[in-house]
Amino acid sequence: MIGDKNMAEMKRIIATVKGKVQRVGYRDWIDEIASSSGIKGFVENLGDKSVRVVAEGETQKLKNFIEFLYARDHPLIKVLNIDLEWEESRDEFEYFEIKYGEFKQEAFERIGDAAVYLRGMMKKQDKMLDKQDESLDKQDKMLDKQDKMLDKQDETIEILKDVKEDTGQIKQDTALISSIKEDTGVMRNSLKSLEEIHKETIELHHKYDKLEKDVELIKDKLSIP
Repeated sequence: MIGDKNMAEMKRIIATVKGKVQRVGYRDWIDEIASSSGIKGFVENLGDKSVRVVAEGETQKLKNFIEFLYARDHPLIKVLNIDLEWEESRDEFEYFEIKYGEFKQEAFERIGDAAVYLRGMMKKQDKMLDKQDESLDKQDKMLDKQDKMLDKQDETIEILKDVKEDTGQIKQDTALISSIKEDTGVMRNSLKSLEEIHKETIELHHKYDKLEKDVELIKDKLSIP
């Protein structure tokens, strides 16, 4: 009963895969996945640039295997469409294999595979170089900004030097003003002294006038001509 159940779970799929699937390592991709999944059958190239996959195995394993036929994570393979047929297993395969064409055709195809792979690698390298160029451009821009900042710092230092010189001149001017203030104070004191002398002189004039009047009165009283 268990053997019958396992036989009932075995199925066969015939998949015709179209797209960019020849000369990009697609058959090797399928062979590796099928062999590691316990699936038997074969994969081969067709004349219309498509690939045919005939595979037998347990139903769930085949369903998982079909997802890998799309090769979504492969950088060179691009599957556009898969025509899929399900059949009962014929149990006619011992393992999974790649069916190759004529030797010359396969040799040229392998060379083509290598050329395509190299082109893909070159494109990746070009993209990496482009990114490196972008990084270098960014670094150049950052260096330019640093140069501008340094130039501004130099300008600021020059301004500070000018300010320092101006400050020194201001200090000198301040000292001169202080000296002028001191001289002004001395002049004020001198003016005060002059004012006091002037007052004293006026008082002396008044005293002299009074004395002269007193002398005249005395003369009158004494009848002195």
